[in-house]
Order: sequence, then C-alpha cells, then structure tokens
Amino acid sequence: MKKLLALLLFPLLVAACTKEGGEASEISAGITLQIIDAQNQDLLDPASTSPKAVDLSKVKVYYIREGKEVLFYRENMDGPRGFQLIKPQLGHPHYGLLLGLDCESKEKVTTTILEWEDGRRDVFKTAFYRQSEPSLQILQQKIWLNGELIWDNNRDSGKTPIYEITR
Repeated sequence: MKKLLALLLFPLLVAACTKEGGEASEISAGITLQIIDAQNQDLLDPASTSPKAVDLSKVKVYYIREGKEVLFYRENMDGPRGFQLIKPQLGHPHYGLLLGLDCESKEKVTTTILEWEDGRRDVFKTAFYRQSEPSLQILQQKIWLNGELIWDNNRDSGKTPIYEITR
C-alpha cells in the first residue's frame, strides 16, 4: 500500500518542484573549505593522526533567523547537519568541507555560523541575487568570512568558491 501511495504522490511532488513550461530552478549557496595545518597536513582527512584534526561529529552549523541562532538539521538531506565531507578531487589534494550557506532567508545578506569542535566559530555572510520569474534563481554573489570578503562572483569569474583555512 505504501508503494502505491508513493507512486500516486510522486507526480504531484515533481509538479510542485518545477515551474510551468518546464523551467528549472537554479540555486547556488555553498562554499568548500579545506582545513590544513602549518605543515600543509589535511585536517579533514578521516585518517589524520594530527592532534589538530577536525572531529566532524562535533561541528555545528547555525543560521541566523530573526536575530537568533537556529541549529541546522534536516535528516532528509545528503548533509543533514549543513555540511558534507568531500574526498580529494579535480586537482585538489585535500578533503573539502562543503558548507551549505543560508539561502532560505529572504534577507539580501544572510548569516551562517560554523562552530568547530573546540568552540571556535567562523561567521559567513552571503549576498544573494534572487529572481522568481521566469524561473527561480538564488545565486550567491559575495561571501565574507569573519568580515573579510573571500569570494566575489564578479571578481572570481563565477568559479566555485573554495577557501583554505590554516589552523
């Protein structure tokens, strides 16, 4: 019975996720962080023996909503806690932490807080371009980390935002 119900509801869910005329949505709201130490050791590598290695089980992501910090958790997502670990790829020798930046708020500039296992916090502010017609577009334009501009879509020619943090 559950399979039959799922088959009947699936077309309704697909229709709700697309615009009339088959227009697709485009959303870009993330940054890849690479965390290294002074010796260029990858602190995100699960096999790392460094005392500075990141324990991802203790990392938290918060979005600021109406002036309050809201812990991010969505069990139905690939990164339910607001981030995903990415294996080294495409010429990048280190693991990456793909951090989802808050694009759900209607604010022009949103705030995402990444809290590390040692209690240290990094604050990401993201400016977005938003368009709803003819198709939905939410595109990050600028990203600041702790008040410093680290990525600008115009300056960085639309390249995927990757930022290296040294601990």
